[in-house]
Amino acid sequence: MHRAHIRRVLAALLASLAIAATAIPPIGGLAGAATGANCSAGDGIVCYLDITAPQSVLTGVPFTVTVSVYADFDRTAVAKGDPCGSDAPIRLEIENEFEGPYEATLFATAMSGVATFQVTIPAGTANDGLYTLGAFGDYGEGSDCGFVFFDPASAPLMAVTVPATQPIAPCPEDVSCKQVLSGTGSAATLIAEQGTFTATFGTLVVADGCADGGPADPNGVLTFDYAPGPDGSFPKTIILALSRERVTKGIGQFKICWHSINAFTPLGGGPQVLTGYLPACKKNDLGPCVLFQKANQHNTGFFGILAPEIDPKAYPK
Repeated sequence: MHRAHIRRVLAALLASLAIAATAIPPIGGLAGAATGANCSAGDGIVCYLDITAPQSVLTGVPFTVTVSVYADFDRTAVAKGDPCGSDAPIRLEIENEFEGPYEATLFATAMSGVATFQVTIPAGTANDGLYTLGAFGDYGEGSDCGFVFFDPASAPLMAVTVPATQPIAPCPEDVSCKQVLSGTGSAATLIAEQGTFTATFGTLVVADGCADGGPADPNGVLTFDYAPGPDGSFPKTIILALSRERVTKGIGQFKICWHSINAFTPLGGGPQVLTGYLPACKKNDLGPCVLFQKANQHNTGFFGILAPEIDPKAYPK
């Protein structure tokens, strides 16, 4: 993530974390502006769809999904100038990967090539899990635009239920974001400008190091993987959150244990290590380092980490 973008994200997050007591809903990104164009003509008129949505959402909390109608296969020019693509009827299908109880089909009409949907995965752990968003366009027979073919799009979506006592940082707009919970007092929000995340919480492997006393949450060791986007890898921002019962000392007394396959400079300086505690970030630091440690008025704790491209294990203790 570019440094200017990081600063904007952190400023917004810190403002919200100052008063956060419970789960903070993610914010869905919106499609960016693009120039108008006509859908491509070859064997027929083809418009290309693309979905913009959060990677991870909280059940019971509304979020925004946009479907953009593009004039070209590379999805660079929104079909604002196309008489059929600019106001195309769009169908959004929400399917549970594991045949769970919730599935839905929503409809919206594009405006200037962008259809907007307000979506809510119903509250409750029964609806947790991985979903697929599918976008389709079809005027149907008899319409003047019935000859237009819409190349469909799909995107993954993870829905999670967050207990009222568990703080979690929000997903900012227009970034790749993943949210995950340990179930026993820890949460993580992983942010990058592009790419996708997988992430899980687990127990400490003593051989990994930093084991004296272990993590504040026994199931709070975060392991994650980051797959770069089309423009390559970007630095990552990780925000760990501890629920009130896990914050058993002053927030400044916590340290972030970091276990990586790439050597880094530990807290206090000295030779580089593969496992150790992270130092505070300095100006123009590339990480890994601690961006902030913050407790709010409800004594919940938040820890911001600037992470380089390699994907390690980490936890506060």
